[in-house]
Amino acid sequence: MPRLTHLSVVAADFGYAGDGFRRFFEVHGWRIVQLELGHSSGEVEEAWVTGPGGAGVGVGANGNGNGNGNGNTTTSPADPFSIPLNAWCPALKEFICSADAEWNWQSPDWIAPHVLLPSHSGLTFIGVRDMERRLVGDADDAARRRRENQGLAQYQGQGLTQGQAQEEDPYFMLLEQFGSLLREDAFPALRFVRDMSWESDVIRRTGRMCPVLLAGVDLSAGGGGGGGAVPRWLPSSSQPPSPSPSSGFSSPFSGLGLGIGSSSNTKRASRSRAARAQTAEETQAHAGGQRVLRFWAGVLERCRARGVWLEDWRGVNVRVGDLRRAGG
Repeated sequence: MPRLTHLSVVAADFGYAGDGFRRFFEVHGWRIVQLELGHSSGEVEEAWVTGPGGAGVGVGANGNGNGNGNGNTTTSPADPFSIPLNAWCPALKEFICSADAEWNWQSPDWIAPHVLLPSHSGLTFIGVRDMERRLVGDADDAARRRRENQGLAQYQGQGLTQGQAQEEDPYFMLLEQFGSLLREDAFPALRFVRDMSWESDVIRRTGRMCPVLLAGVDLSAGGGGGGGAVPRWLPSSSQPPSPSPSSGFSSPFSGLGLGIGSSSNTKRASRSRAARAQTAEETQAHAGGQRVLRFWAGVLERCRARGVWLEDWRGVNVRVGDLRRAGG
């Protein structure tokens, strides 16, 4: 494969610790300029923990004549941190990873974008997928912990303490992970970080945590997919086409005036319930969106301090003014 320069590894059962992975990158890694590792650090680390153990394997001289300088490298398949991707891929400029990286227990003061690439001297671009999963998942986890604290306080017959009552920042860990991407000692040449999630961009542009969007409904498909009405604050280009009115069944008793009062009351009650539900939904969407905007404001502050551009999935720069407009 003499022309291989872009590589994406997304198979969930890929043998990162196997000899094939090592040999492939020893031979071809020196050409690769863009690499995507498509699942989380946690899954990779779990594979090493739960998989069969193995003794260290001496790589020895690879003899491939590619000038990648790895002839004396020794790796152990049981240790993800001994796989020198930064040395195997010296020409790497762009790296794409998932947002669901786990805390690195060997270095708990920071989180690498991926366990197999804790640093690289020439990397200029990092793309992050699955941001919408983290935004939803972290918020759900924080809400669950808040409910548990409230339930425990009620069970013990006590009120929440000041610390318990204070709202938890659900995106503290996610912000720390972005801060890790910006460490100059890990990625000194980094210039661009891109949020590659379309759904995350919608939240950032609207200032709303859209329940329909985040429930997995495909807004590009007609009919709404049974996920409820599309909020009116979504961008018009994101809304599905309105379904055509159906020719409903006409009752033969409809012209007799029977039960008109009861039917009218039922309709009014139904509309009232729908209005209350929509108001509650929009209030919740706004509150969740404000937390997301505060998170991105923190990311932008760190990017500015580091001299790195934050981009959306289109490659357009994210600016403070965009966040202010979305939060207005």
